[in-house]
Amino acid sequence: MLYSELKQTAIKDLSQYYYLKSSLDTLPQEIRLLQNSGMYHSTAYGMAVMSSVSADDRIAKHISRIEALEQQLANNTAKLKNINFALSCLTQSQRDILFSYYINRQRRAVNRLAIDTHTDRSALYRRATRALDKYILAYFGTLGDKE
Repeated sequence: MLYSELKQTAIKDLSQYYYLKSSLDTLPQEIRLLQNSGMYHSTAYGMAVMSSVSADDRIAKHISRIEALEQQLANNTAKLKNINFALSCLTQSQRDILFSYYINRQRRAVNRLAIDTHTDRSALYRRATRALDKYILAYFGTLGDKE
């Protein structure tokens, strides 16, 4: 895989960090709501299982929606675990840079960090690139081909 593809994927994953984190709360709630809606435990459900010909289309859609949400929850949990592991391989200053640039997507992050750390902008860009490279290495296990 090319470095540019790995970088693009890493940035996309980092930008979804808070979405993934919040989905670990909202998806189980949505699954519980669907399971407790009454349709999941209805007598028609038992009949639908016995005979697919007589299965109510609504019940089948309801069950497939629950299964899709459970799969999404499993995928999001695994992805967030991998992201957190890769972030744990970085130093605190590297994590701060990635959070500012990609996760929090702060406007003028470079200017704010330059003032906070008494560093010039070009040095911060180099640090951000090194932090992202280290994250990519921890997450994917390779930096890929540089073309």
